[in-house]
Formats: sequence, C-alpha cells, structure tokens
Amino acid sequence: MPSSESDDVVERPLGSLVDPWHRISDVVVLAIGFLFVFMTFTVLQTQASTILDPSVAFKSLGALYVSFAFFNLFAAAAIVERLGCGAALFVSSIGYTLFGAANVAALRLGDDVEAQIAILLPAAVLTGLSASVIWAAQGVYVTRCAASANVGKYTGIFFGVFWWASILGPLLTRVLLAASSDTFYVIAQLTAIGACGPLVLLWLWLARPEPSHPEALQVSTESLVEIPPIRYKFLRTFRIMFTRSMFFLAPLYYSTSVEQAFSGGSLPLFIKSDNPKVDLENKLYLQAIFGTTLMITSFIIGGITDRFGSRPLLVFDLFLHIGTMSIMWFLKPINNLSIIFPCAIALAVSDSLLMNQIYKLVGTLYPQKSETTTAFAAYKFHQSFATGFVFVSSKAMLGENGVPNMGIWTPLISVVLITATAGVFMATEKSVSAREEIVGNDSNERTPLLGSTRISSSESEETPLLGNFSRLRIPQKNWRKSEETTD
Repeated sequence: MPSSESDDVVERPLGSLVDPWHRISDVVVLAIGFLFVFMTFTVLQTQASTILDPSVAFKSLGALYVSFAFFNLFAAAAIVERLGCGAALFVSSIGYTLFGAANVAALRLGDDVEAQIAILLPAAVLTGLSASVIWAAQGVYVTRCAASANVGKYTGIFFGVFWWASILGPLLTRVLLAASSDTFYVIAQLTAIGACGPLVLLWLWLARPEPSHPEALQVSTESLVEIPPIRYKFLRTFRIMFTRSMFFLAPLYYSTSVEQAFSGGSLPLFIKSDNPKVDLENKLYLQAIFGTTLMITSFIIGGITDRFGSRPLLVFDLFLHIGTMSIMWFLKPINNLSIIFPCAIALAVSDSLLMNQIYKLVGTLYPQKSETTTAFAAYKFHQSFATGFVFVSSKAMLGENGVPNMGIWTPLISVVLITATAGVFMATEKSVSAREEIVGNDSNERTPLLGSTRISSSESEETPLLGNFSRLRIPQKNWRKSEETTD
C-alpha cells in the first residue's frame, strides 16, 4: 500500500475505553424496532407456502431475494449515506409493513392466483429494496456506536434482543390461530403489531443523533484496507467486493446463507406425520426453539468473540455444524422430535456464532466512515444472492419421501464451512501485516480480531483495538481527505 515520508502523520495515544457501554441503549432500541418489524415478516416468510398457494409464495419470495441482492449492489450504500442511518432505518422499515399489508390483501382475494401475484410481486420488489437499505444501515449503526474492541459484544446484544422475533412470532401466531381459524384475520393482526416497528425507528431517528463513538479515531486504522476513491457512490459496493478482505470473507457469508436456507426451509420438513395440524404446531415450536437458542447464544457469544477472536470460534463451529449434520444424515430423524429439536439447537448456536463473526470482521476490517456502509451492503449482497439461490435449489435436494437429502446437504455445508474458515484465516492474516506495517515490531500486541497474542520485549500500555502498544501512527491519505470533503 502506498505511503511516503511526506504523508501527514497523526499520533494518538490509546488507552482503555472511557465508556465501554457508549450508546448501548440506542442499540437496544434499534433491536426492539427490528423485533416488531421482523416478528411479522418471519412468520410470513416461513409459512408463505402454507397460507398462500405455493406458486404464489415461491414467486414472491424469489422476487424479494433477487431484488434484495440487486439493490444491495447498486443502491443500499448510496441511500444510507444520502439519508443517514436514522432516516434510512425508518423509511425502509415501512416497506416491511407494506409487504404484510400486501399479504393480507392477497388472502382476501381467495384463490385468484393471478391477482395475488399482481399484488405480491411489486410488494416483494419494494421489500427487497427496503431489506437492502435497512440491513446496511443496521450494520453501520451498531458498529459505529461501538469501539472496535467491543463490536462483538454490541452485535451480540443487538441480535440477542432481535431474535426474540423468532420466538414471539411463531408463539403469537399459534395463540391467534387457536382463537381464530381464519388465517386472514391472524395475518392482519400480525401486520398491525409489526407496524409498531417503524414507530420505534421513527423515534430513534428524530430523538437520537446519528451513530458515533467518541473514540472512533483512536481505534480506526487507515491502512487496514485500501479503497480507492470512486466518483459515483452507487459503484462503491461493486468496487469493494473485489478487495482482498471481501474476497476471502465471501465464503463466510455463503455459509450463513446455506445454513439459514437449510434451517429455515428444509429442517422443518423432517416433521412429517398424517396430521397436518399437529405438524404445523410442531413446526412453530421448532421455530420458537430455534429462535430461543439464537437469542441466548447471541447474548453470550459477543463477549467471547471480543475475548478470543474469530479464528478459534470458527474452528469450533466447523466441528459443531458438521457433527450435527452428520448425525442427521445417519439417524434420518423423520418426525423424531427427540433428535430434531436438539439438532435445531446446535444449528442455531452455529448460526448465531457465524453472524457475530461477520459483524466483528466487517466492522473491524472496514472501520472508516466511507467504507463501513459499502462493506455491509456488499456482505448483504453476497448473503441475499446465495440465500435465494439455495432456497430455489432446495427442492432438488429433497429425497423421494419429501424430506431433505442429507447425503447432499452434509457435504455441501461441510465444504462451504471449511472454505469459510480458511478464508477468515487469510483475511485476518492480511490485517496482521497491515498492523505490523503501521505499528512496527516494538510492541506487545494482542488482537481480539484474530484471537492471538504476540509478545515482545518493550513495555507499552493496553489498547482496545490491538492489545498493548504505546502509540498508533495513522497515515492520513490525501485522497481520503478530498473524498470526505466531496461526500
């Protein structure tokens, strides 16, 4: 990476965080808003083929994920930067409410498939745009409120609250179905409850300032990732996808896509008896158990990630996930809840762990204001594209009896996870070289990002980002200054 002795150099002393819980209440409020928004959407997505004709459901969800991927690549980052995080979160959340209203209207039409498609396809495309914006803004909001030393903790707290949507959504649906057998009224009530989410995010936008951390300059390193300036903002996400770190992290994004497609779409198919009503109840309980595990694990895993780093946790996840899939492969637990539920718990732990690593890595490898939004948009492009592809391909991975063919799923997920783990080792190894170039070799350095410790003979004080060294010298690139001025 280019540098010269004439570059401006700023020396910043680093110490322990003044406020390790800076703006954590805003992150919790953000999570509560997401809880309401996605409590309804989760039910609509997972039960789409049950409440609607399967052809309508698959077309609408397919359109949603295709548009989600497209807008992540070409629109999300520019919209978030233009509106700001708060406004972008509120405006995009309205799209989810409209999607719920579109499902209610489709149910009112009865068996008129063409009219249902005419209503749901535009709503799905709009929701894809909303999804790209809301998740890019969410990633930026959480990582900017935190310091690099505790991104994992903040991410864990956010998802710990957010995953209540996966618990309350199915349970509330079960209660509403018991009180009324009319699916139309159940979905209408869920949509009304979900509309509380945009109201929460509206308050966050109007009553709270944009996300920031007072020690952001202390924990940012300009030379971690070089992103040349680009004239048009909508091309930044496309450009950042070809950086070295993003290339090596891509398999990690794909691993969460494959895992979520299996857990959300294929795993419930193991519940198969002669009583459809009982099957639906057990599937809702399965979803609630999965969500409960996600919630509990998210609260725990954040601090562990900050303490030990991503590398050892990904190795642990590799053995956990492959072991779980292998058990299901050999035991074939069709309608065997004593095996299905524990396996779902293990997969939920894996899902939560992988999600936390992604936020930690993206937030740390792309810390600069001009990079963070585009990096999260690029991550969501990879994830949404792969999720849509795997969902569409899931039908081809079913056995003759209509349950998932684990002889296909297990090797597939194993290869993706092994590649993801290797990619993370490569991506974080680049950050070691970058930090050594910035800091030099005269420091005690402990990196929460890598989960490794290197000791040298010199004395220095502890820092939140890299561990122990006395001063961080940050080259100030002239093109970065001009870019921030023009933005």
